[in-house]
Amino acid sequence: MPPLTLEQVLARSMRLPRKHMKHTATPMASNPATGISTPPDNSLGRGDKSVAKLFSLIEKDEESTAAGRPFIHQSNNLIRNSHDLLTYLHTAKRMRAWEDALRSFAEVTKMLLINQTEEGDGVSLTLREGAEGAGGVTASVSHLALLLDTCAAAKQWHLVEQIGEIFRSQSRQTLIDAVAVLANTKKETIGEGLYGWERALHFLQTRIPPEEQPVEAYNACIAACETALEWEGALAIVRSMGPNPLQKLDSKAFFRHNRNWCSVRWFDGGRGFFLFRDRGEGGERSRYFPPTSTRCGHVCNLNIGLGAEWERCVGERSSSTTTSSGEGGNHCVICRFDSCMV
Repeated sequence: MPPLTLEQVLARSMRLPRKHMKHTATPMASNPATGISTPPDNSLGRGDKSVAKLFSLIEKDEESTAAGRPFIHQSNNLIRNSHDLLTYLHTAKRMRAWEDALRSFAEVTKMLLINQTEEGDGVSLTLREGAEGAGGVTASVSHLALLLDTCAAAKQWHLVEQIGEIFRSQSRQTLIDAVAVLANTKKETIGEGLYGWERALHFLQTRIPPEEQPVEAYNACIAACETALEWEGALAIVRSMGPNPLQKLDSKAFFRHNRNWCSVRWFDGGRGFFLFRDRGEGGERSRYFPPTSTRCGHVCNLNIGLGAEWERCVGERSSSTTTSSGEGGNHCVICRFDSCMV
């Protein structure tokens, strides 16, 4: 059973106990001093039974309400400022009442229009015209993040995508948060269709114009691949980020990393790669470190077992050529930014 709402708790605390009036003093049935017999007053007992019956009906109504979809409130005056809205969304997230959260957010901010789909089994969101000057409660990144989490907890993934798409111009971080939520989805939570980084990348590249796709959104996809140890997905994301040398298959690229020369070798039509470093030690395993900087934003940290191919790559290293910007330079082979700190 879902937790009681604030109004239900207050209503129960204000009730009288059922047996409160059963042991109250009643007029004496007989007066031995005068010998006059007084008939007992049954009106008090009837009143006690009626109150108990009323309480029983109220409890049954509350139980039937709690068994259905939970309603957070019955009053429209609970949310008067942004702090009230934040508290309300926190409560909605705990109760998984995404419909109440979405409706209240649209009412108090005057930014969203909620429409039923043509099939009648879904909800579509549109941004209200002139939403910035509508005069409602100002929604912040925290409000939108809570709304995303509430919809994600209820497995309303289409609403997560719509919120990220609608508010991308008002809040760039909201789009990044929506991509991160989609990138961390699992197959058992999605059911049918794409999930994980594939769904996030599909949403980003099909619903968002290229000029509005932030690099941080791709970083969120790669971070999800790192958590799930999906190194192939991380490489696919890097190759989809735009023109860069990694899109040229069977090409060789080198960069400077911690004063040790490293090389990247693509093979088998781009289905795999090797990276090795000259540290003067054995290299039976290698770590994949695409250049990381706040400017180019290529973030990844994956362990890749080279296995029997290690010696073959080391043998091919002697015939490789470098593309570094110089002996002391730090040159990113992905974005070609000289300031990229690798």
